[in-house]
Amino acid sequence: FNESTLPETELPAGFEWKTFDALSAEQAADYLALDLEIWPETPIGAGRLNEIVARDQWRMLQIFAENRPVASLMYWISDNETGEIEEVLVREPYRRRGLASALLARALHEIHGRGCEDAELEGEAMNENALSVYKSAGFEIETEEHRYATEL
Repeated sequence: FNESTLPETELPAGFEWKTFDALSAEQAADYLALDLEIWPETPIGAGRLNEIVARDQWRMLQIFAENRPVASLMYWISDNETGEIEEVLVREPYRRRGLASALLARALHEIHGRGCEDAELEGEAMNENALSVYKSAGFEIETEEHRYATEL
């Protein structure tokens, strides 16, 4: 990272940041509801959420509007050197307002502040909107995975 090349972290008017270094049962339930809304076919589930929350230097960044989370991401530090970003989520009515970009920018600043020189995330290859946001935040495609399916 180069501090001068990191993106800006400003939120649009009407939104506020909340940061979590641990989750209460209620906060976890709120997150799982958000995740289920975004990914109804493949929700993260409580088990996987607990696994991620237990990782070294884990943190959740959320953006709230009207007292409810409308956008979220999680990150942690892997091997004391790489920021791992996962679960970048934005509720449908709040998309295209710069919230995902703000989440990524803030996460990158925090990860850099924790002494990391790089960050990684995985994205769905067919989600061109998300890939565009990741690219604008400075991410480049390192590898590409294809998943094949057939109806039986």
